[in-house]
Amino acid sequence: GGRVPWLSPWSGKNEPTNPIFRNHWRQWRFNELSYLGGRHYLYPDMTVDWVSPSFTREREGDESSREVERSVSIRLASFLFPFPRETPWSYEQRRLSSVYRNLVAPIVNVTAAFVQSQPVLRDAGGVGELERMWGEEGDVTFCGDSMDEFMREALRCAVTYGLVHAFVEQPSYEPSKVRTLRDVEELGLRPYLRLVSPLQVTRWRRDPWARLVAVEIMEPDLRDRPDDPWMQEEREPLVRRWYAPTRTVVGPGVVEIQPGRWELREAPVGARDGELIDSGEHPYARIPMETMYCRRWPGEPMLGITPIDDIARIGQRVFNLDSEIQRLESMQYPFLAIPGGQKLGRQDVGTSDAFAVPDGVGLPGYISPPAENIRVLRESVADHVLQV
Repeated sequence: GGRVPWLSPWSGKNEPTNPIFRNHWRQWRFNELSYLGGRHYLYPDMTVDWVSPSFTREREGDESSREVERSVSIRLASFLFPFPRETPWSYEQRRLSSVYRNLVAPIVNVTAAFVQSQPVLRDAGGVGELERMWGEEGDVTFCGDSMDEFMREALRCAVTYGLVHAFVEQPSYEPSKVRTLRDVEELGLRPYLRLVSPLQVTRWRRDPWARLVAVEIMEPDLRDRPDDPWMQEEREPLVRRWYAPTRTVVGPGVVEIQPGRWELREAPVGARDGELIDSGEHPYARIPMETMYCRRWPGEPMLGITPIDDIARIGQRVFNLDSEIQRLESMQYPFLAIPGGQKLGRQDVGTSDAFAVPDGVGLPGYISPPAENIRVLRESVADHVLQV
């Protein structure tokens, strides 16, 4: 249960990852942050590429100089784009006062709710099989989630990323201590489900028939450690690798089958493999992973298609337009223009509320910048929201 965390320590340089992961992880993470909103969106834990104009002065001879504009590619730790010549202090103040209008979460939640609007009938091959598999409470995750709750979260993730993976696992045990079905029930050795986002699947390998033969996922380090029992969130994530069973022809009509394996390792350091923590065999005929799609990507099973890719970009555009409207509104306070005001003492009129104009201009009156720009920007925001 719960939305999967961002675990990958990948820096984009030396760590071995699949090219598909390298090309799409930013879009996946951007969609996720757009769904979460709030602090996650205002202060993202990823950088955004941005081309900013940079102005420099070049001298022409000894008498004059001219200002030349150059483009500089930078990376921002924010989805709010700076204005040309905006100072860092002004930009940070604008970001602190910005409000993100979440257009992604309602679309994702409504889509998931629509899919589950009709009751689902599940059959595991016989009366009572589901109760035997998941227990009388129907806990499919060991975290108190029913199958309906698990599928609701899986649907949200599939719409957000385009796809999501579900792993079927079971607790480790010593075979010598498990002899009967009652031993299995008392020890809780039943399968359970776990959601894995595409942000956690960093490498995989397929055979010529596109069947998955190896996969590598990132997972939190939840091992019991007496030295830091309460610091699990600050540990480096671990790497779990799953390998499918292999079949080798050793003679005419003779096929040797090697069972599938799994490994748990520390995170890799550069191109070097992490230290092996634990390993073993699994009883499954293939890697116990199922993938749910929003829409399948033709020819690539590890990619999905989702309209959230475009809606999240529209949300970012609206986020920046709202910030620009807020900046223009802060400039709309009027000034009192007073003819002959230069003869007035400072004790009569505050300099922040009025300014002097030459005599003969007319009666005193308030003047302010035109509001046409704000109206145009608000219409643009309304058009974007209507598109969504």
